[in-house]
Amino acid sequence: MVAWSLAQSKSVLKWNTGQARTWYCDRVGVPKQNNNLVGKRVKKARLQAKPKLSQDALSGKLAARGVTIDRAGIAKIESGIRYVSDFEVKALAAALGVSVSWLLELER
Repeated sequence: MVAWSLAQSKSVLKWNTGQARTWYCDRVGVPKQNNNLVGKRVKKARLQAKPKLSQDALSGKLAARGVTIDRAGIAKIESGIRYVSDFEVKALAAALGVSVSWLLELER
């Protein structure tokens, strides 16, 4: 059974397949499971930082580097909803104190 609901932006449809997976559709209806490779690693690095970084604190560190991503944007990156550009990946790595390769899961 598939349950449909209209997401906040009204341009994104979200449905659950009952298999503990949430899929997202863009305006043309193409399912998207994940829009970035770095989301899980961003969250992992943020929570393993000493002291732990909040999403808001990470947003502030990015702003100090000239990259504007608000707390909600960080949450969307971590959940795989939001795309991440190359310069944002570089800034995220620097702010989190990890390598770009690690964020992209090219190294353990």
